[in-house]
Amino acid sequence: MKNDFPEFTGTDLEIYGPYEEGDKPRVPEDNADIMVNRGNAEYLDEGDES
Repeated sequence: MKNDFPEFTGTDLEIYGPYEEGDKPRVPEDNADIMVNRGNAEYLDEGDES
């Protein structure tokens, strides 16, 4: 996460968040695309979960 992000309902109808800057959440791909496109997050490489 590039910044704090509030709790939200994912496309799978599950609740995610809230998140803080620096968190590395797993969210549905559709939601991840929106978060990245709006500048709230960036994608990580598969092995980059530290």
